[in-house]
Amino acid sequence: VILGIDPGSENSGIIILEDDSIVRGDNIPNEDMFVLIDKYHLFNTDCRLLVIYEDIRPFTSRFNMDTINTCKIIGRLEYVLKQQRIPFRAITRNEVKAFVFNKYGSVAIPEIEKKIAKKGRVNKDGKTLKPSFQYVDDRIVKQAMKKHWSIETPKPGKSDPRGIKTHVWQALGTVTCYFNIEAIKISGTF
Repeated sequence: VILGIDPGSENSGIIILEDDSIVRGDNIPNEDMFVLIDKYHLFNTDCRLLVIYEDIRPFTSRFNMDTINTCKIIGRLEYVLKQQRIPFRAITRNEVKAFVFNKYGSVAIPEIEKKIAKKGRVNKDGKTLKPSFQYVDDRIVKQAMKKHWSIETPKPGKSDPRGIKTHVWQALGTVTCYFNIEAIKISGTF
């Protein structure tokens, strides 16, 4: 079982995969996330659990209380995982963004070009900036994950039967990025 997590200050997006299939996605209170980890690790002895979560790295803007509280949740998550000897891997948002840009350029680049044009971004000589992974946002990650996992948009008024919504897309992007990193390690190509 793979548990993907997009940690938040109060709620986290989670995605559960079993045998490389999406079983469940949800945005849940952080306390429920820890209960879920216990459910799979402590109360299901037939299960091997791997946790993949989106990590926070330093960035240039100021931290707000929401970001600080998310960092505290990540610290608690790592502590719990280490105490229970559950294997885990932290993937940064930049790794996910670079993965989406490089692997799903056909999805990402047109959206990024629109974003650059809308904001009027130009370099010193006045030419329009070239697309780069820094412009990948949650909406582009969602589009790439829909393509990767062949997830259709639900009909109006309906929701995804597995619960994939909002922060769950970023959790799914994190897990998918992890799969890509591992595939590269195995194949030896970069």
